[in-house]
Amino acid sequence: PAYLWGLLLGHNNLSGMVPSTLVKFDKKDILDGNPDLQWPRNNQPLGIIIGAVVAGATLLLLAICLGVLYHRKRRHQMRQAGVALEKIEDAEDGAENLVSSAGTFPSAPTNPAPSAPVLSPHSTTHAQSSRIPKPNPRQPPQRRPTSEPPVLSPQPGSRPQPRQPPKHNSPLPRYQGQYTLTELREGTDDFSDANVVGRGSFGIVYKATLSRGPNRVVAVKRLLQRLGRGDVEERSWRVEVEALEKVRHKNLVPLLGVCVDAGECLLVLEFFPHGSLGGQLHAAREGRGPALTWEERTGVIRDIARGLNYLHNDIQPPMLHRDIKAGNILLAEGPPVRACITDFGLAHLVSGAGGHVTSTMVKGTVPYMAPEYLHGGARFLSPRCDVYSFGVLCLEVLSARPVVRQLESGLVERLSETGEEYARKGRVLELIDPLLGGAYDMAEAQRYIAIALSCLCKDPSRRPSMDQVWWQLSKQAADTSVASTNQGAGSAWDLDGSGSFLSGSYDLGSRQLASTVQVESRFLTPR
Repeated sequence: PAYLWGLLLGHNNLSGMVPSTLVKFDKKDILDGNPDLQWPRNNQPLGIIIGAVVAGATLLLLAICLGVLYHRKRRHQMRQAGVALEKIEDAEDGAENLVSSAGTFPSAPTNPAPSAPVLSPHSTTHAQSSRIPKPNPRQPPQRRPTSEPPVLSPQPGSRPQPRQPPKHNSPLPRYQGQYTLTELREGTDDFSDANVVGRGSFGIVYKATLSRGPNRVVAVKRLLQRLGRGDVEERSWRVEVEALEKVRHKNLVPLLGVCVDAGECLLVLEFFPHGSLGGQLHAAREGRGPALTWEERTGVIRDIARGLNYLHNDIQPPMLHRDIKAGNILLAEGPPVRACITDFGLAHLVSGAGGHVTSTMVKGTVPYMAPEYLHGGARFLSPRCDVYSFGVLCLEVLSARPVVRQLESGLVERLSETGEEYARKGRVLELIDPLLGGAYDMAEAQRYIAIALSCLCKDPSRRPSMDQVWWQLSKQAADTSVASTNQGAGSAWDLDGSGSFLSGSYDLGSRQLASTVQVESRFLTPR
């Protein structure tokens, strides 16, 4: 029976073969005291089943391990192959750049063979004709020379040509060699931390005191060498070098030289003893230095607008900075104080008639970034992103407040939202830095705040362009609004000086700033 769990048959003098149905019971309980009773020898189904299960499980586990190892090895091989292919493409690009930039090849044989004389079509003398080599039927016909330089192939027994170095190793030859690595090391005390004056995108800036040249005190930007980020940092360094080479403007930090030697990538820039605008504002807030006057603040704002207008409209192709902030504005000695834009490590060139750029990553400083770019991605990158950053920076200069700060209640206060809130309540003049002590023009302050807030429109299509901003700030259209001819009446550019300049379609009261999803819907759906 199925419910029988034990069977005791010992000492009964049983004989014969134990039935197979009884092998599930204890062998000792059945054979003890029954010497003539025989136990089946080859009927052990339970042991066979257990052994088969264990063997099958072991084989399955082994197969899985082998599959995982093979998959990992295959992925590693494919990754190595991809890296090798990328290196080959980079080398080919470098070789093409070398040929296109050089035009001719630097080396030539020391004893060139005499060239054959040019024959006139009417020359038939034997001496002249004998100099013309007869064609060899075994050799392919040679191409006729063209105006393009020939592509030389290595000859048997010749030394192989050296591999073209990476593109960032030889940027801007006219800047290379003006400063040596030795003198830059000496000028910075071997890049001592005591000479660090700032940190930019992918680089540390040092103050260097040189023993020669017209600029005895310069700033040296040294490329960071961080593990796992070498390609990104080198690419950013190359972008900054190329950007600085393209621009020439009094409100952009000039490039003085480039030094690439012994694994070091260095930019030599003009030194600004007053440091950055961010440092100046921060020191004044903490009482460690004098506050900027109203004239200096408005002059700095105009300088920044002039430099951005140059980048967006006066060079071809236009250039986006992508990281406009107080820390990237340097102040030169005055009077008057001159502001210069620096740190072009994230700069991008605009391509296409639509004014868009080709980019795959969102980069910049978050509190200054336009919402469509921050939340929507690189496909929304446009010159209006720099305009938004300028608006945040403009409010920061006028108010000397942090762009983002945490209140005692734990809430986070953003300067852009604070400015809009004060505008709704008609209290924009309360944004002005109290350290000025009221020493400013109220109408001019209202006009500057209005321009800043118009740059902060969540809808990028409703922001002014930098040439419109510069036109307004330069007072070339002091009595008429730029937007009145481009956007119609009732826009954010309604500067009537009464404190109610933000009206009509600007509609600050209807804005929803708390939700990222709502912010995204605002710039995707024009009002």
